Amino acid sequence: KKEKITIPAGTFDTIKVKPLLKSEGIFMRKGDVYIWLTDDEK
Repeated sequence: KKEKITIPAGTFDTIKVKPLLKSEGIFMRKGDVYIWLTDDEK
């Protein structure tokens, strides 16, 4: 999902992803995890 976020460093176009965590241990599923990647040329 494309999303624009604003943080103290500025406003950025991002792609928001939700990884599928299937393992147990420290990554045991207790809620949702999201990762925002900048949507730029780099």
